[in-house]
Amino acid sequence: MKVYIEAYGCWLSKGESNITRTIVEENGGILVNGTAEADVIVVHTCAVRGDTERKMLARIKHLARVCEAKNSKLVITGCLVNVRPATLSRIAPSASLIEPGYLDSIWEVITSPERKLIVRKYRWERCRLPAYREEICYIVPIQSGCLGDCAFCIEPIARGKLHSYPPDLIVSEVSKAVRKGAKEIYLTGQDVICYGLDRNTSLPELIESILRKVEGEYFIRIGMLEPSLTANYIDNILDLMKDERVYKYLHLPLQAGSNKILKLMNRKYSVEEYLSITSKARKCIPDITIATDIIVGFPGETEDDFKETVIALKKIEPDKTHIARYTIRPFTAAANMKQVPEPIKKKRSKILSKLAAEIAYKRNLRHVGRIERVLVNSMGHDSCYIGRTLNYKPVVIPLKPELGIGYIGYFKIESATPIYLKTAL
Repeated sequence: MKVYIEAYGCWLSKGESNITRTIVEENGGILVNGTAEADVIVVHTCAVRGDTERKMLARIKHLARVCEAKNSKLVITGCLVNVRPATLSRIAPSASLIEPGYLDSIWEVITSPERKLIVRKYRWERCRLPAYREEICYIVPIQSGCLGDCAFCIEPIARGKLHSYPPDLIVSEVSKAVRKGAKEIYLTGQDVICYGLDRNTSLPELIESILRKVEGEYFIRIGMLEPSLTANYIDNILDLMKDERVYKYLHLPLQAGSNKILKLMNRKYSVEEYLSITSKARKCIPDITIATDIIVGFPGETEDDFKETVIALKKIEPDKTHIARYTIRPFTAAANMKQVPEPIKKKRSKILSKLAAEIAYKRNLRHVGRIERVLVNSMGHDSCYIGRTLNYKPVVIPLKPELGIGYIGYFKIESATPIYLKTAL
């Protein structure tokens, strides 16, 4: 059985696609690199935004035609399955659908002579993590679902309630990966700060356990953290970041700088509470990288609300800001609110993007002239390596014979852009 796998979306989706790869190989299947030679095509989908969904549906429609023409099978999993099962069945009537919580059963779906539909059951029938694949980075899905109910978010429909993997299983798989050569450990999930709250444990306890039990030279990157829960654990997280094996990187989505809009979004924190977390982080670890997300043009956002977001961004000075124009998602509260016109969203997005780039450049300039410890973790496009500093800043490094993927060394930072740092030739 030859299987081709495509994955779209976040690190969680990529991690889950690696679980599928593991299951296929454990059952004697053969992974192939293209649709032409595949008996089965598996697609891990994303549903976070409207434009993403449209692209996904177009791709699935194309793959359905490919499968029909060559009499192969199409299996669709990931977030879009629970969100758009009827639409997927219409554009790919022969495709099997399996929701994320049943990923452990994907081999049965792949090999079944019949079409399988495992949709909106919202049970957690999973107990495995991906096997290490001899790459520099080991992506570890540690949880799925969340404890929030944000007005803009489709994920409660896509994934249901919080489910965390057993901590002993995570530590064991991380240990295996590090022994076999992994240098980066990405702890990922829908909202990793709520990890373990369904198991009477917590994210800091998990990280502490990894650091204590897993020997070796590696770097842990902590995934996205929801601010209101993070406030309860920020002291523990910052203490853990003092260990050189934990990237000094905090992904903390603000979403809006207006308390009125945060309330409409059903977020559980205020701008002031968010600023308290980031101020504490910068005081404790001055060089910490703070990444954030902003939604522009959420329903009800006035010009004054937008100006408050601009002010908040100037106060936070995030190293990286992901800006997204709001798009309607089905089954969410915000879908029924009065919408902001697209031209206004576009205008505000441009203003915020310009400001975010200016702030990021200013933050990156602080590294110029320093000698930084860097892990070389990938190849760049123009005959260069890409590395990461201890605070997860990307660094462009010229190709040199003594370097290679996995090399850890000290480099002098010669210049910076809003996106990356750069060493000398």
